[in-house]
Amino acid sequence: MRAVLIGRHRLLPAQERALRELGIEVVRQVEQLPEGRELEKLVEGWRREGIEAVVAGGLPVHLTAQLSRLGMRVLQLRMRAVATVKSEEEAEKLVRAREGWRVALPAPDGSSHRVMEFEGIYELRVVVEERRLWP
Repeated sequence: MRAVLIGRHRLLPAQERALRELGIEVVRQVEQLPEGRELEKLVEGWRREGIEAVVAGGLPVHLTAQLSRLGMRVLQLRMRAVATVKSEEEAEKLVRAREGWRVALPAPDGSSHRVMEFEGIYELRVVVEERRLWP
């Protein structure tokens, strides 16, 4: 399956491996998605190129719903927080403990580093249920 990666970061080796083992080929990367009609046009072009899925760390629910409605599979690269540490050295030590699976993200002010670990790939689907409330 051909896919577009949404985001500005490089994939971790574990993420690359997971995608490869699932038969997903990332053929393009875009930093962010437009909304509304612009997204529809973009997806139409992707469909003509044989792109069937979008891979992202996270997307707003309304974009997930719109992509699903447009026939795209939405795959999430799920990450979990391992720790928040004060020093870059501590963060690097934690990253090295699971090389290829973890990344350290510095706080904007540099006061701390959050260590995140890849946990898996999940397919997201938005389901809208209707339930009569009155009368």
